[in-house]
Amino acid sequence: MVATIDIFEGSDVTTSYQTIYVNVILFGSIIERGDGEITLGLVARPDIGFVPSEDQKQMKIVLRGEGVTFNGEGDVTGGTVKSVDFINKLGLVAQLTGYPMDAQELYEAFQKALEFDFTPVYDILYNRVPYVVNGSRFGDVFGAAALGDTFFGNGGDDVLSGALGDDLIHGGKDDDRLAGGEDDDKVFGEDGNDLARGDAGQDLVDGGAGDDVLTFSAGRDTLKGGTGNDFLNLEEAPSAEPITVDLGKSQIKIGADVSKISSIEGLVGGSTNGGDRYIGDGKDNFFAPQGFDQEIDGKGGHDRLIFYRHDSFFGFATRDTSVTLDASKGVAGVFFEAEAIRFRNIESFAGSHGADTLIGSERDEEFLPLQGWDSVDGGGGIDTLSYELDLVVPDSSATKQGVTVDLAKNKATGTSGETDTIRNFENVTGSTLGDDLSGDKRANELLGLDGADSLTGGNGNDTLDGGLGADGLTGEGGRDVFGFSTALGAGNVDQIVKFSVKDDTIELDRSVFKGLKTGGLDADAFVIAKAAKDDEDRVIYDARSGALLFDADGKGGDDAVKFAELDRNLALTEKDFVVV
Repeated sequence: MVATIDIFEGSDVTTSYQTIYVNVILFGSIIERGDGEITLGLVARPDIGFVPSEDQKQMKIVLRGEGVTFNGEGDVTGGTVKSVDFINKLGLVAQLTGYPMDAQELYEAFQKALEFDFTPVYDILYNRVPYVVNGSRFGDVFGAAALGDTFFGNGGDDVLSGALGDDLIHGGKDDDRLAGGEDDDKVFGEDGNDLARGDAGQDLVDGGAGDDVLTFSAGRDTLKGGTGNDFLNLEEAPSAEPITVDLGKSQIKIGADVSKISSIEGLVGGSTNGGDRYIGDGKDNFFAPQGFDQEIDGKGGHDRLIFYRHDSFFGFATRDTSVTLDASKGVAGVFFEAEAIRFRNIESFAGSHGADTLIGSERDEEFLPLQGWDSVDGGGGIDTLSYELDLVVPDSSATKQGVTVDLAKNKATGTSGETDTIRNFENVTGSTLGDDLSGDKRANELLGLDGADSLTGGNGNDTLDGGLGADGLTGEGGRDVFGFSTALGAGNVDQIVKFSVKDDTIELDRSVFKGLKTGGLDADAFVIAKAAKDDEDRVIYDARSGALLFDADGKGGDDAVKFAELDRNLALTEKDFVVV
């Protein structure tokens, strides 16, 4: 026998069917009796000083069945309960079916609960049958019984918690929080960015699609990230022995215990262990240590060491600490003592919430200073200063303003208004807001991302790409390249100031400018006119207005889309364009 609970409404803790159950169990009594029907509700209990709120007055549990009988005092004396309705201010929020219960036994169990003896009602509802729970299209909150249950979260941001027994949990759509509980569970995040864990037992945890965080706690588990950028969270791992996580070997090793992992891109370290080792897999990995005295080897790929993320599931050991990092020595910590993090084969570094000192090596590296007044030195190589905080700070509220970066003056104002001291950087990536990025006399690459950005190259041979938004691009001296790599549209038109036909180039991304061949632009694909003159014309320069347009089908039915504005009456040719 398997009981079924169908949830229709109740998308948070205050309106869930379990809240109705808890309130009625604690304070309820029979308020209506009918033919085959018993209604339990909440009324004032002067004996214990309970007065129901307006919301509690609307909470009811309706027991429906056959042959329900009562004695002269109104106590239930017989019959069978075949379904249970859970009702609150939203109406019918859930219904239990498929589990016939003895009406008298259930009534007596409710009476015991009023005396704060919950054992009988718990035994009837949790210890006798497994459940299948079908969630609603909203975010549901529900937990398991004791015999191994099956949950389907369906739509919404669900919170689904297993208990005793081998549970099967499906998060469904959207961003869910899933926990297996005791014993050997199977947890599937499916769509959305999920937080999933197996807890005790030998569990299978599969994040599915989206950027998931899988928590490893205890037992010999199998954890699969699925598609997206997925993190393995080790904050609750057993702390008695050091942990070795090897993404290349797809395993977690603690002493003799080995758990299997796959499709994991990032690690969130434990905060208590010393001597942990985290090893990459040759792809682009993320490492977020939550303590020190750890060893990290990124192996191949473009790997990132992160000291701060604005997430509830990340610990605090390194978040608010001012970190000193020297990539040339492969060491980071509060002091360069035994408790430092030692690393190798890491190409990107994201600071903490404190005032950090970050020093690069002779390699090409990327630095992401976060909140705090940081000192960042790229060192040798071709280095990038980046404020693309979505890479490390998923909560966009942490980005309060666009950044101002001047490589010639070695100064930067970050997304929270802090001033960073910078040196030895060749390239800059802005934020998702409007940025002001300026280069120096060297060859710089400036990328604006979202927002209305102002990019100024300086006197080197620079590459400027405003990203999304209406950007202003000024190359100044040198042979400059102006890139266009984001979806075309009315709000994404850039102004190129003083474009030099002799020296400068306009670079078109073929994933955006569909139909163009890689390399130099074909002569037949370019025309100086107000509109396409034939079917082969694709890139159009209106010399009278300075508008630069793209027409996906030439003289066909599709309208040309303006993507840039240049000076008027330039002697442009197809040689001023390149397709990548």
